[in-house]
Amino acid sequence: LKCHYPKQYMAALMTSVLDSATKISSYIAECKEMGIPVLPPDVNHSDDHFTVEGDAIRFGLGAVKNVGRGLIRSMVAKREEGGPFRSLEDFLQRMGDELNKRAVECLIKAGAFDSLGAKRSQLLEIYAAVMDSIAVERRSNLEGQFDLFGSVEDSKYKEIPLPKKDEFSSRELMAMEKEVTGLYLSGHPMDDYRALSAKLGAAPIGAIM
Repeated sequence: LKCHYPKQYMAALMTSVLDSATKISSYIAECKEMGIPVLPPDVNHSDDHFTVEGDAIRFGLGAVKNVGRGLIRSMVAKREEGGPFRSLEDFLQRMGDELNKRAVECLIKAGAFDSLGAKRSQLLEIYAAVMDSIAVERRSNLEGQFDLFGSVEDSKYKEIPLPKKDEFSSRELMAMEKEVTGLYLSGHPMDDYRALSAKLGAAPIGAIM
């Protein structure tokens, strides 16, 4: 299987150890040695497990902390039914009450919204306010009535623009990824030293362990 179906084999292998960041990390390193790219988690492409996507393997959202399998499967179903998510706002509107703030924060930190065009620094600043505004609108629609001092305008969803913010540094982004997946996804702190390490013949820590 590893010889004739390497991508499928490695994707299945990583899916079998979703709860072990250490094992996933070693398998991702093996994928690099085999010339198989591992694509980052993405709300428009990822499933709950690791999947084959073209000549690469797509990171499974099941490996992201605080994101349950039921939520991921619901997300995939909504994606297939209504098309790709267009923005964080669109994602939150369509997912509704199935989300909690901790799960959304972890998805942002893992980079699962990066392909939608906004910076993680921007999304982390507004996601809670967007969720609160959507919740107010949904609650008002369910009740079908307003209190004495309320109005239709008060109950409507108020769009929250993206703040003007610089993106986090690459080291900060990697630290976020490590926090929510146990892995560095967009790079590695050792990337700048790999060539020197190889030249010196330094043994990888995984081999030492």
